[in-house]
Amino acid sequence: RPRRSGGDRSAQLKTIKALADAGFDDEKFVEGDVVSTLDFGAFVRFDASQLADEAEGELDGLVHISALSVGRA
Repeated sequence: RPRRSGGDRSAQLKTIKALADAGFDDEKFVEGDVVSTLDFGAFVRFDASQLADEAEGELDGLVHISALSVGRA
């Protein structure tokens, strides 16, 4: 089972709201650490400030298996 990020739920909601308010490019590639893998993809922990300067904190996001390939992680 995936481990949840170290932040509490209210901090994560604040980060998500900051991203929503700032707007962000959902096609942008960001760097992160794979925290778990499952049959359907991988959960990646990343710094939200990579998407918007106004956002602080870490989030976990799912990378669907269709977006994964050999040599690309």
